[in-house]
Amino acid sequence: RNDGMVTKRELVEFIIEKTDISGQNINNVNLMDKFSFATVSQDLVSTFVNGMSGQRYRGKKVNVEVANKR
Repeated sequence: RNDGMVTKRELVEFIIEKTDISGQNINNVNLMDKFSFATVSQDLVSTFVNGMSGQRYRGKKVNVEVANKR
């Protein structure tokens, strides 16, 4: 995998560690070849972005973008 994440659980554990958001609030985890997705509720977006900004995972910079509503 090019984004460095091995499993959904690994991504969720990384998010929990960096943001203190409960795993129950992290949903729709989707691992792609070069990036991954996770969903948090609107009231946790700023906590998520602030916690993940500037982080590195296995030497790679973590990039966080807020998706537009569909």
